[in-house]
Amino acid sequence: MDKLPLRERMRGRVSGSAAKAFEVYQQRDWSQMPVNGCWISDGKSLNLKVAHPIHGRPFTPELTLVIDGRTRYIVGWSVSLAENAIAVADAYRHGMKHYGKPLFVYSDNGGWETNKMLDADITGIFPRLHIEHMTSIPGNPQVRGIIERLNGVMPDRLAKRFLTYNGIGADPNAVRIRGQQMLSLSNALRDGRELTAQNKKTLKILPTWRQLIDAVQEEIDDYNNHHGHSELPKVNGKWMSPAAYRQWVLEQEGDDIEYMTDGELREMFMPEVKRVAQRGWIALENNQYFSKELINVDRQEVRVAFDIHDPTKSLFAKWMAPMFVPPSGMVTPHRQCRWPESRKPWKSARSVKLNWQRPKFRMRKTSCVPRWSIKPTLISANSFRWSQNRIA
Repeated sequence: MDKLPLRERMRGRVSGSAAKAFEVYQQRDWSQMPVNGCWISDGKSLNLKVAHPIHGRPFTPELTLVIDGRTRYIVGWSVSLAENAIAVADAYRHGMKHYGKPLFVYSDNGGWETNKMLDADITGIFPRLHIEHMTSIPGNPQVRGIIERLNGVMPDRLAKRFLTYNGIGADPNAVRIRGQQMLSLSNALRDGRELTAQNKKTLKILPTWRQLIDAVQEEIDDYNNHHGHSELPKVNGKWMSPAAYRQWVLEQEGDDIEYMTDGELREMFMPEVKRVAQRGWIALENNQYFSKELINVDRQEVRVAFDIHDPTKSLFAKWMAPMFVPPSGMVTPHRQCRWPESRKPWKSARSVKLNWQRPKFRMRKTSCVPRWSIKPTLISANSFRWSQNRIA
């Protein structure tokens, strides 16, 4: 057996991507790609617990990174409650705000990376920006080795900065005890009980959402500016950092990157959906919006772009030919919900309602508020009168 090649000895013992680790491979020459030629993205659950930004209970956050293939520079990142399309879009928005547009983006084919919000014809973010989105073959993570390698190092180093780390290398017994303490704290916060002495100690070591965001920024700045990358050229016997190499390449090859204005960023990264205009009205989530201009496209499809945080302040209806854009602020909420209701609270309330319909064990882990509190909250009287005047 020892005389057989390693690949033959491992045949049948491993499969899938693990088996490909014993096969030959082809190297890629990234020097032929310009700066911002191809951005690679991926998300990873961090091996730690932090305080949820809404209800304060311990949970596991998700980190999404976007890296430039040529320079290995981290251009964009996002921390979210879970890996989803909005988190991926926010990471790309962050990158394009500071470093301009890429020519291509490359990712796996997960639902959060490939979806209608990002890739749909006409309404997708990438088609609107004229960016080609390429995906890898399922079960073949080696082709995304640049981002996979980064995800195997930096997020783990980030998580180890906090006492709630529970990844590889952590003491199993300590992780088990800490997990029980986190569960006890979560139950106490959910039920509104008075915290015990142990709960208070556990709460003190639980990182806040702001502490996590600051730590992520520090790690990324350290990687970009001080990490000597072995795939980059050497200067005076030392590997160049991604930031230094990016600056050097731009000086040598010129800066042909297309940068985006604040207005373009605000509009292009708004999710878009198609809706049919009905006598001046369009429906979005559980709201109805009105504009006299919509009568010109009655019973035709229009593109509706909205701000996920507050659609009443930034909501645009566009003809399918994108040069015709009605004035901003032309639509107002009416009918089912006369006060401004953003997409996030609507989704949160719906999620909580569904969670209460599930078994009690699952409900205790995911629900945010008691069942009796899932009610719409009226805004102030002044705002309510303003909304009525707008509708009138």
